[in-house]
Amino acid sequence: MHGPTLCVSWDIVMFRFPKRIKWLTFYVFNLKRNLHGFWADLRSFSDPLCSFSEYCKLYKFVSLYNVRVGKCTYFAEKTIVSNCTIGAFCSIGPQVLIGLGVHPLKWISTHPSFYSTANQSGIQFTSKNKLEEHKETFVGNDVWIGAKSIILDGVIVGDGAVIAAGSVVSKDVPPYSIVGGVPAKIIKHRFKKDVIDQLLLFKWWDYPVEQIKRISHSFIEKEDWCVEDIEELERTFDRL
Repeated sequence: MHGPTLCVSWDIVMFRFPKRIKWLTFYVFNLKRNLHGFWADLRSFSDPLCSFSEYCKLYKFVSLYNVRVGKCTYFAEKTIVSNCTIGAFCSIGPQVLIGLGVHPLKWISTHPSFYSTANQSGIQFTSKNKLEEHKETFVGNDVWIGAKSIILDGVIVGDGAVIAAGSVVSKDVPPYSIVGGVPAKIIKHRFKKDVIDQLLLFKWWDYPVEQIKRISHSFIEKEDWCVEDIEELERTFDRL
């Protein structure tokens, strides 16, 4: 007996192919022309619902769906993000997954054919969506997400947070905390509470890139920060 034959629907191929052509020929061209410093590898993809800011970079095999991205944020290779708002100056490591959708745990079956009209497996038993499968995820500013991390739908990652490689984040992450593990838990905070509070008031990422560039050396000139240091940075920005 012959084994199963692999058939690829031509309708599916033609449905997806034009989207990639539009991305490569129209969207990337316009983004590069209108956003200073924007760059995307030819093997990346973003749907029309995405929006970007200046100095964003998409490395090879990055796929973004309904994502809003702040300035100077980059996505390393093979990262997939859906239904997410991401702030400025974020470092998204390779093979990161954000916004995978949810499945119910208290019903008899977790299979979407019982509660979704998206027809994920080619069959459905309902004519109405009975579960919110996709919730928006929020990633703050100056966030570093390590390689192969997973952030589940609806999570809020605070400004300045760090997510260790290989973590599974199922709960909100406080600002300037370092989390890791499966599920991810707080390991420590990057700074003392008063410094964190001052940084959250400072919001240095909201300043123009050229202004940040002029005093960028000040960001890395020491490792032991106090509130007075942050206040001095603010005054320096205000003088520019």
